[in-house]
Amino acid sequence: MAENLKVLAALEDSDELLLWSRCKEEKGNFPGIEVEKLTNEQCRSFFRFDKDDIEILRRALRIPEKVVCSNRTTARGIDGLCVVLRRLAYPSRLEDLEYIFGRSKTELSLIINEVLDYIHDNHCHLLSDFNMSWLSPIVLRTFCRCGFRSL
Repeated sequence: MAENLKVLAALEDSDELLLWSRCKEEKGNFPGIEVEKLTNEQCRSFFRFDKDDIEILRRALRIPEKVVCSNRTTARGIDGLCVVLRRLAYPSRLEDLEYIFGRSKTELSLIINEVLDYIHDNHCHLLSDFNMSWLSPIVLRTFCRCGFRSL
């Protein structure tokens, strides 16, 4: 497992085919990524978020500790969010994600849909109207100053 994670972290996005072919040979022996054991650099590479920011994002989106799908497939909330982040960060097929997350295509599909549905159902109102007070020019300038000190 540790060796596979080191190989995965060292690869560029275009080199993931090499890892997938290696993992296919070891199918069943690859238990999947444990987010807690990843380095900050690995999290940035896999999910485009820092390690600590993934948990902050999970709490901000109010994704529950345990995600339960329609067929009773379960996943930890952090794992479900990571599957979604990976799916959105890099174009990959569910078959490719099997070897990263140690779950079947069916489970991954259910988890991705459950998490995305949860986010949509609980936060779509934020995108229904762009005339929100928190999108005023003054507030947006404040956001810019906080995020970009050079402005």
